[in-house]
Amino acid sequence: EFVKQYKQFGVDKPLYAPGFLTEGKVIESQGDAALGIFTSMNYAADLDNPANRTFASEYQKQPGWGIPTTYAMASYDAAAVLDKAISIAGDDLTPQSLNAAIGKIGQIDSPRGAWQFNQNRTPLQKWYLREVKRDGGVLSNVLVTELTTLG
Repeated sequence: EFVKQYKQFGVDKPLYAPGFLTEGKVIESQGDAALGIFTSMNYAADLDNPANRTFASEYQKQPGWGIPTTYAMASYDAAAVLDKAISIAGDDLTPQSLNAAIGKIGQIDSPRGAWQFNQNRTPLQKWYLREVKRDGGVLSNVLVTELTTLG
């Protein structure tokens, strides 16, 4: 409702917000009121890298799934991290060995772009500026530019 009220109130300043404001199914309920909103997020479905081209293409082939979101990308990455960490931990799989293995993963080739865990196991990753635009008939968070790397 905030997005609709912002437009109804007639504010003629661009709205900059966290990415979750227009992420996922909520953008559909916001309708045209979401057009022109700028958000920052660690993912945009139109990122041009090999991992994302494959991920977004395969994701959109699934009936009713639509455009991939940061939630879908994070789930994809979580599975990739666990797969690598379990492989590194080997036969001695315990919570401690899994945590230690996560610290040894190194760079992860992801739809969000290459990233890695920092010393505190926080993702060291790029953040992007996106703008809500129409992509054909669908509202979408479209990549504007890379902002920075945080983590």
